[in-house]
Amino acid sequence: MIYPNKPQIAMNKVANTWFIKYLKTQQLFQLDGSLATLWDLLLRFAKPSSNIKFMQQKFSAYYNQSTVAAKDFPHILQLLIKNNLVFMQDSNNSDSETFSDAKLVTTTKTNNILQSMLQKYTAAKKLIAADYEMTNRCNFHCLYCYNYAADLQKHSKNELAKAQITIMMQELAKAGVFFLTLTGGECTLAPNFEHALAAARENYLDITIFSNGSTITPQLIAIFNKYNVSEIKISIYGANENEYYQFTKRRNYYVKIRENLAALKTSGINVTTRIIVTALHNNVQNTISDLIALEIPFEIQTTIMPTIAGDTAPYKYLAKNQILTQLTQCGHIQKPNRSSLCNPGVTKFRILPDGTITACAMLRTALGNIKTAPIAAILANRTTKNVRKLVRKTQKQKLYLDAAKNMKATPCPALFLSTQQQK
Repeated sequence: MIYPNKPQIAMNKVANTWFIKYLKTQQLFQLDGSLATLWDLLLRFAKPSSNIKFMQQKFSAYYNQSTVAAKDFPHILQLLIKNNLVFMQDSNNSDSETFSDAKLVTTTKTNNILQSMLQKYTAAKKLIAADYEMTNRCNFHCLYCYNYAADLQKHSKNELAKAQITIMMQELAKAGVFFLTLTGGECTLAPNFEHALAAARENYLDITIFSNGSTITPQLIAIFNKYNVSEIKISIYGANENEYYQFTKRRNYYVKIRENLAALKTSGINVTTRIIVTALHNNVQNTISDLIALEIPFEIQTTIMPTIAGDTAPYKYLAKNQILTQLTQCGHIQKPNRSSLCNPGVTKFRILPDGTITACAMLRTALGNIKTAPIAAILANRTTKNVRKLVRKTQKQKLYLDAAKNMKATPCPALFLSTQQQK
């Protein structure tokens, strides 16, 4: 038997290039030329009854029985199998003997492929990533939160139903989306959370989950593993119980979340963290030391946003320049990289709980709603195009570039626009 390892990969095709990620190792691959051709044929023809000879015949037929294609086939197939993209279980000894002598073909690995993806997606005018803000429900009441809903039931009435989520995931894949982030609120509290995971993986999307880490249970960890979630990113709100309570207004979570981080790591899930740094956090180095001891990767987040309603009160919690300078000098805050995936409306977009599409969490101008129009049509409409023009124009402004360079503002064009509008 020979067939693609679909359960353990994320994939999408741009023009004639396949981008594939093996989720267990987080390796990203780019298939061009005969590699892409063989992958197309495997997806189309490979079945549990297929063997190597069957697929070699299909490959040769595609190239009009070319002897060169027939000769290259085992080398190309070997590459896919060695990198866990294709599963082979064949009892035919002659097939195995012929195949075992094939030489491994080299390919570009993850380091350069992301940039190649961005270039090809840009050329094809496709967006590579999407955030799905599943719900406003949350069990924390963080002081700085832009998404806090006092009446959770009121704000949860219009969440997407299962059938709508299923259609949305299909449309995301057709639109070219590769990377999908599930967020909230606390997305694990959404009634249709597991259904969203299943629908996303049915369409081979690469899933990252943003969570506060408080809801993690053995059952939830089993669900993450079942759907081969690519990454769980946990927000960290303090270095001790008091800091957690001061910031989230919830008690007895500091130890619980440490235990949940350890459980995620032990299960083999790719768990990372975001250390939230505000004016209230004075023990950031202790938090960093804590995560280093747990051997869990971390990044620093200093972004503060206005609330959904436009209230700028959260800005008073912006971290002081002294803290930012210290973290920068220690190498914990990197210089801005404007080629990242977070380029609102240009490389990614956001879907709100009710199906409204916006450029991102900050630029919440409604571009359309998936309940009334296909995602492809929304991403091509005039409003979306105008938002993209605004983002690109902002990124070229000297004031924006200087602010990002000096670390006085986030290299986020959406936040920069919002900050300037408040002045």
